[in-house]
Amino acid sequence: MCINRQRHATVRQSLDRLVHDTLQLAQTEIRPALERIIHQARVRSSLLSPARASTRIGSRENRLLLMALFNLAVHQDGWVRPVEAWTPPRAGQWLEFVSLVEHLFARHHVPRVLLSGWFTDQGRRAQNWYRHMGLGRNIRTADLPLCFTRTMARKFGHAPQHLAIPHALRWAQVQGLGGSHAFTQAILNTRLAVKFEHDDFWRSAIEILMKVDGLNLAHVGPLVEYVHQQKFVPRCKFEAAPFREAAPLDPDFSFKGRSIKGLIRDVLAWRKLQEDETRRPNPRWTRCSIGEFERIDIGPDGQTARIWTIRELLSLRSLKIEGNAMRHCVKSYVKDCLSGEATIWSLRIEDMRGQRRVVTIDVDPRTKTIHQVKRLSNEYPHPKDREIVECWARQEGLTIGPFALGHGNSEA
Repeated sequence: MCINRQRHATVRQSLDRLVHDTLQLAQTEIRPALERIIHQARVRSSLLSPARASTRIGSRENRLLLMALFNLAVHQDGWVRPVEAWTPPRAGQWLEFVSLVEHLFARHHVPRVLLSGWFTDQGRRAQNWYRHMGLGRNIRTADLPLCFTRTMARKFGHAPQHLAIPHALRWAQVQGLGGSHAFTQAILNTRLAVKFEHDDFWRSAIEILMKVDGLNLAHVGPLVEYVHQQKFVPRCKFEAAPFREAAPLDPDFSFKGRSIKGLIRDVLAWRKLQEDETRRPNPRWTRCSIGEFERIDIGPDGQTARIWTIRELLSLRSLKIEGNAMRHCVKSYVKDCLSGEATIWSLRIEDMRGQRRVVTIDVDPRTKTIHQVKRLSNEYPHPKDREIVECWARQEGLTIGPFALGHGNSEA
């Protein structure tokens, strides 16, 4: 009993701390609404009950719940009822939260698949869709990334609750086009589940594929990836001529007039090449004489805010990973790296959001000259990136080429 009371007190302290931190984050115009929500959640429900929270692993669920309550306050201008009039059901925390959202925003039925949008700070668009439907408006008139028909809109109302919202949108589209459940699932296992660019093309492709008799659904994923690579992905962008961008292999690709069987043969041959590529040896080369770089930025509170690093890439596999992440063809430099004619470096940053790649750097070790510094998709570096590269150049006695930083000649 003593242990249980002690744990209960610990969980309460943790919850109080999270509530305090969440209120501190709230802007002046949001805070009163958030305080009202938190008060009602505490006195009327078990949403912020230490007894319930103590069964959770750590505090991740608590943080998600506070984020959701924060988002409800952000949308206070859309409340259709005061939070003080909320009467939650005695049916567990999830149904209590559902009833709170419905109380605040729903005069009409809203598909529960949209509820997950309240649990992220990146879900403003989905939260607006919830409000839109809560007022009785059709999902078709919301700001969707897909163009829905009436049938698709009806299907969306019955999307499985376990689906993420982007998946639910694609699910409704494929179902609305008449796709079987198995075919729909095959589409959801591809990039199309979360990528909505070029939707006119992909919608037409889905309609064609779902009508193919005897289509092996295991081929749908590789086929989608193959077509995406052929039609939309630029070839080599990290090249000596930085002002030119190579077009995709087949930008005019169309399903019309093509034999699906022949296309699948092409897909399987392409996939085999991809698999053979992964089985190839991973050549490595010796580290050059240029030193690596690390810089630590301290925040206003005296704590480490960001760590910048520049590291040399020393294998074909590391070049491929860098190229895939940064969307350029740096892997084509493998021969130059093996011969010592070039070195490739990766500038990365680590902060509270984790570690991520910022720019890829091409340096000639013979002349110690930086020839190229490229961000995602071959973009030139931002001012902060340039500052870090220039610090490294001064540290290692490197010369910066005339167009490496995208702003004329510079040397260090």
